[in-house]
Amino acid sequence: VGEALGEYYRAILPLCNLLKDKRLGTGDSMTKELIQDTLEILDAYGKDDAHHQIQHHVPGFQHCGIK
Repeated sequence: VGEALGEYYRAILPLCNLLKDKRLGTGDSMTKELIQDTLEILDAYGKDDAHHQIQHHVPGFQHCGIK
């Protein structure tokens, strides 16, 4: 799935960056956790340049090291 989404990173990742840092009220920590999990999955199972793309669009992302 990560490789198939590769061409959509430019649309998906900026939204992930906004949601990761925004206060959303109730369920705030759950949303941030889901965003982090999603980014880790995209990083681990995406194309070869996935980590670079994620770092570009979500500067605070930490590499998970699953690969």
